Amino acid sequence: MAFFGFWWVVLHWEFFYSLVFVSETSILNHTGYLKNEYLQRTFHNYSDPAFWWWILLSFLLCVLLTFLMVWIIPRLVLFKAHKRQLGDNFEKH
Repeated sequence: MAFFGFWWVVLHWEFFYSLVFVSETSILNHTGYLKNEYLQRTFHNYSDPAFWWWILLSFLLCVLLTFLMVWIIPRLVLFKAHKRQLGDNFEKH
């Protein structure tokens, strides 16, 4: 679940950056909206079909990237490194 959350934040970095690091006064001066209104209008336009496609696509991409991080990458990298280390230790003794 942590990998999924990590990838979700990575794919939606603009929303989280605006939420955490941009001040409400800055948003109010540039757009005329309060921070919560700006975030809702900019990133969560529920009536736009493109929003729902992006949510579906980002969800599937997060699932795929999580699967890769949990199952595929360890097999490609860590298991080969472990076998090599075992071989190196065998040669030393």
